[in-house]
Amino acid sequence: MHFRKNPVAAAVSLALIGFSFATSPNLLAQVTPAPTATDAASVKLAEDAKKAEDARKAEAARKVGTASIDQKVEAVVITGIRASIERSIDVKRDSSANVEVITAEDVGKMPDKNLADSLQRLVGVAVRTDYDEAEKVSLRGTNPDMSLILFNGHTVSGGDWYVADQGSSSRSTSLSLMPSSVLNQAIVYKTSQANIADGGLAGTINVTTRKPLDEKAKFGGLLSVGGVHATLAGKTSANLNASVNWKNIDNTIGAIGQVFQEKRYIRRDTVSRLAYGTSSGWDVINTATMKGITDASLAGSGYTAADLNGVRMPGSLSSEFVEGVRDRKGGMFSLQYRPNDTWDITATGFYSSMDANNFGRLTSGAIYSMLLGKNEPFGATGATAANTSSGGQQVFARILNPVIINTTSNYGFPLKVLQSATIMFPTGTTPQYVGNSEGFYRDGANANSGFFDVDAKYRFSNDLVFKGLFSTTKGEGLTALDQGATFARYGTGVSYKFNGLQNAPDVTYFGTGPNQPGRNADGSGYSLVSRGASSVKTIDKEQSIALDGEYNLNAGIFSSLLFGYRFADHERQLIRWAPAFRTSAAPDISSFGYVTYPGDFGSQLGGGNWDRTGFYLTPESLKAYINST
Repeated sequence: MHFRKNPVAAAVSLALIGFSFATSPNLLAQVTPAPTATDAASVKLAEDAKKAEDARKAEAARKVGTASIDQKVEAVVITGIRASIERSIDVKRDSSANVEVITAEDVGKMPDKNLADSLQRLVGVAVRTDYDEAEKVSLRGTNPDMSLILFNGHTVSGGDWYVADQGSSSRSTSLSLMPSSVLNQAIVYKTSQANIADGGLAGTINVTTRKPLDEKAKFGGLLSVGGVHATLAGKTSANLNASVNWKNIDNTIGAIGQVFQEKRYIRRDTVSRLAYGTSSGWDVINTATMKGITDASLAGSGYTAADLNGVRMPGSLSSEFVEGVRDRKGGMFSLQYRPNDTWDITATGFYSSMDANNFGRLTSGAIYSMLLGKNEPFGATGATAANTSSGGQQVFARILNPVIINTTSNYGFPLKVLQSATIMFPTGTTPQYVGNSEGFYRDGANANSGFFDVDAKYRFSNDLVFKGLFSTTKGEGLTALDQGATFARYGTGVSYKFNGLQNAPDVTYFGTGPNQPGRNADGSGYSLVSRGASSVKTIDKEQSIALDGEYNLNAGIFSSLLFGYRFADHERQLIRWAPAFRTSAAPDISSFGYVTYPGDFGSQLGGGNWDRTGFYLTPESLKAYINST
């Protein structure tokens, strides 16, 4: 009789045998006729038959029990999410450094849009989100620029898609270019190691891609087709991810090919403290320089000027309307050759390109400029900055109806915060600078990154292994034309009120006139103060070679000796240029056709009574205006 080698079946067999031994005598007594006293031969015959039956059943049961108990389980294979967790735990346990590990459950099973989404699952790892998609990785709360990203043990050059990032130098890589489907395993090193490429001040993340000979199937593939609907943007886009893997029957040579195309439309409605100059962020009230704050101006409020000194307040309350698109395309291939236990050679190539045109519009206030009596249209408040002027005199805004609350900082320090107030110039003051409005369209925004590496391992003996890694990588970031216009806004005051973390604040402007380009007869409204057009391109590339060896010592507390050599040649170029304007004076912009913010702007921000009536030029109108000047 053949028994399937299954541990569950073995357990069931043992349970059934025990049940049979416990019940068989009683069952037999019920079905066997009792012998009579007058029929001794029959009794003797029945007893002999019972003994023979008992012996037969006992022998059969013994054989069944032996077969069930003596069988050996050759292997218990764990797959799926439990397998990925088990592999991650093994790596953490065996590592001599403080590491965190994430392992892909299977090809195509990472439920994330890109690698940054996947990495933020790890303890101590956070991400910076730009335009509603995870972008860069931060370790221990530090700037993402302090985290070094490696792929297969080498750096990956990359250009950023956003114009502000393209002009900066960073150790990090824009992971928005990397779909999560390329991930095999990621190890986050929170402490440095001599055998890990240096450069990560906060930590280093090494992402490894899949290898063909590690695939379970000899021949397999994956086709994933999906769609993304952006509710706020009101647009739908299709996504495609396909891969195929093959290896020969001897498991000595294999290949993986993968292509991906993912598109997503972005829209972001926000209320924030972003502004120009000094008015950005938070600061404290200083009545020595904010001369409009006096005991007389605070009469009836319950406060004196001294009570407001040192109270923190926002420099601005602003609204932002941002639209963009992320169109990511690329692919990866990997070839692996392992003819025996001595050699293992893998070549991997990857390329990704993302078009990311984006259009940002901003309406911001200038509370600090108002309180400091400054009228500079970009928020400067230094000694040389232009002063406010009404009737030939410098005027300072006052704080009316203040509400001060006591709270604590994230670190437990006590704070006094101006939760709500009206910032208003004295009655009769002509309109002064109260904020800005701008719109910049980044046309031809693109980022791309690619690498090719060859990883070889040679086992010299059971105790000595040599490894070699050659890599070349190049990435570019481009904004073909960053073009836009900035307006200064003029009025007599602004009021605000914070409504907690879950709701947008109240913000109201006074004396500014309608939300449209141009100044009104009383001096209120908007004045064009800047037009701009520029381009930026970043080229980042590196070639490197690393040779490493590992010798098993097994001597006391020392398990192995690692030694090696690494050489890298890194080059980064930043190219900027700007077209010259035909005219020194900016022509009237209102004739190029402006539009107002959409009617549902900010409808999902959780309440708040704030100015939703901004204006902007469409991308086509803005490009036409810039071309005409």
